[in-house]
Amino acid sequence: MRTPTVRLCRDVMCYVLFMAIILLFAGCAVNRTPPITRIALLAPFEGRYREVGYQALYAARMAIAETGRIDLELLAIDDGGSVETAIDRAAALNNDPLVAVVLVMGPHPTDEQVTSILEKPALLVGEWVDEEITALAERDEPFTCGSVCLLPSFSLLADDSTLVTIEVTAPPVDPDFREQYINFDQFVPEPLPIALQSYDAAQHAITIINGENAPVDFASDTYTYTYTPDGELTLVE
Repeated sequence: MRTPTVRLCRDVMCYVLFMAIILLFAGCAVNRTPPITRIALLAPFEGRYREVGYQALYAARMAIAETGRIDLELLAIDDGGSVETAIDRAAALNNDPLVAVVLVMGPHPTDEQVTSILEKPALLVGEWVDEEITALAERDEPFTCGSVCLLPSFSLLADDSTLVTIEVTAPPVDPDFREQYINFDQFVPEPLPIALQSYDAAQHAITIINGENAPVDFASDTYTYTYTPDGELTLVE
């Protein structure tokens, strides 16, 4: 009469041992998963300058995807449309322990009031001016401008876009990058020079995270652009 009881006890012991082994391996698998590291992108994604954010978004994602790393992700943060809200977003990034590097783009996030409070390594991408794009577009004499005049909205707003000379560290988009960028996602816009510049900045951020000896200035060369009478952006050789 004892045999069934003994067999039951043995079955229970085997089950407990089996579950213990499963939990042990599960625990090992969890421990092997690397912690997440974030590259933050603080840029405009709404309003007049939203082109800036989306040009950078896909370029930075593409740079991260090329690493093949599952522990590296992009955190896109809208600047809120003003310097004041960008300051609040920068302060929030300071409190995110997963953020290792911040890419900063657009007229508001690159304001000194914003960048001065960032406690994370920050890469300022582009040359942004204090003057609004609408005021720049209304100028009726030749002038020099930064990254904001690369935006298609500038040439649409300007009565005469040929008056502007654009001096930036954004390299021209080559055919290989354009093809790679366009094929990366079905919703990507036509890449501007700031897209390639953002891609380079994201690669630079990755070298910082990896602890490699990255160049101090990831964008040192200056490029000059003008607009043709029909509004086409052209590199000045």
